[in-house]
Amino acid sequence: MPYGFTFGFGFLLSLMFLPELIQ
Repeated sequence: MPYGFTFGFGFLLSLMFLPELIQ
């Protein structure tokens, strides 16, 4: 699997879950 794709996907997931963790 492409490394850049997995990194981008994990970065997107972290951006999605970050506000929920801050609250």
